[in-house]
Amino acid sequence: MDQLKIPGKQKDELVMMESIYMDDFNQVKPFFWERDGVVHYWIALKPSLDSQQHVAVRMDVRLSKGYPKTDTPDISFQDLKGFEGVLTSIDMKDLNAKTKQIIKSSKAADETELAVHEVIAMVNEFLSKRNQERISVHEEMLIREKQRQEDEEAARQKERETKAIAEKEATKNLIKQIHEERARLSRASATLSDEDPWAPSPSNDAEKIKEKDKEKGAKKKRGRRKKNRG
Repeated sequence: MDQLKIPGKQKDELVMMESIYMDDFNQVKPFFWERDGVVHYWIALKPSLDSQQHVAVRMDVRLSKGYPKTDTPDISFQDLKGFEGVLTSIDMKDLNAKTKQIIKSSKAADETELAVHEVIAMVNEFLSKRNQERISVHEEMLIREKQRQEDEEAARQKERETKAIAEKEATKNLIKQIHEERARLSRASATLSDEDPWAPSPSNDAEKIKEKDKEKGAKKKRGRRKKNRG
């Protein structure tokens, strides 16, 4: 295999990955750079050596001629045989989804060269969480059913909390409206008290005075008439 014809970036990554992962690094053969324009290698990723290794995954990486300026790395996964644990199809789907997100983010940040390393870090954490012995199909069903019930209960709890918040807010608004209505009625009552409907108005007083003056004048006239007759 003639690596001299491989561009600097792709060659540098091959050398670096081989030096880091050593026996877990594998370059895919046959290799024809000028014909295919793709560097293809895979790495066996396993949980930390500090614990028993029950699961592992093969991560295939393909780097095209446009990498890293215009092209992103093409990354895929396979279950690595020879381990007690097995990653399910759902696990693989989850790995692929997270990988696509990392590659998308690295491209947006113009950091395509870091994508492979970030994916490896994500896979290592992923494997550490799933590093357990193989379980039976029945046990796996029970685990998934328990997870489903927990997810449903979490959703119901969130719905209850949302409903409680809405009811509390509605009660708060109702109390506010009651207070505002009471204040309005109180102001209206005070206004009515200031304007006593039974209090005599100035115009009524003037009329009464005129009436009394008329009565006095009439009495005087009747008195003079009696006096004249006498």
